[in-house]
Amino acid sequence: MDILSALFQQNSRHFGQGTTLLIPSVVVSEVHKDSLTVTAYPVESGATISDHAYMPPATVTMILGFAGGGALLDQSISSAITKTIGQTTPFELSPQDTYKQILGLLTSRTLIEVTTGKRQYSNMLITSIEVDTSVATEYVLSCTLTMTQVVITTTDTTKAALKVNMANTLSTSAVANTGKKTPTTPANPTVAAGNIAAN
Repeated sequence: MDILSALFQQNSRHFGQGTTLLIPSVVVSEVHKDSLTVTAYPVESGATISDHAYMPPATVTMILGFAGGGALLDQSISSAITKTIGQTTPFELSPQDTYKQILGLLTSRTLIEVTTGKRQYSNMLITSIEVDTSVATEYVLSCTLTMTQVVITTTDTTKAALKVNMANTLSTSAVANTGKKTPTTPANPTVAAGNIAAN
């Protein structure tokens, strides 16, 4: 493992949350996807266009490689990094352990931060992991990760005035559950039936 390139170049690409920081040994490719969905129905001239078009969550797909640390130099440097930043580094983890950590992030639905060569993402979820094991990748972890951004919003609540303070409570008060209703019969059903027959 080239420890210098891992420290000074690959550190720009990492993902994780809290005390788990995963730094790939190599990034084969990154695919970023941002799109805009436009509604199919006609839009009136002069209307606010943002009401008729929305952005789905951003996604990023990365093909990554993780190698297990083996050299004594790598182990000593990784221990120093752990003591300094308090986070787990990939040099300490075997490919199997790294795979378990990624699966843990996926199954626990943990929101993570993702830093790529082009952009930094927040509130991401790992939605897919594909592991390729062949003769060439038997002792490393070669995987394809798909991560999707979760759009998080906040809402505000406002208290309405009391019904006794409203001029027209039937049209301005909030919807309320007033209990079970029983249908009633009209006062003069014969007149109502006669009117229907006359029409």
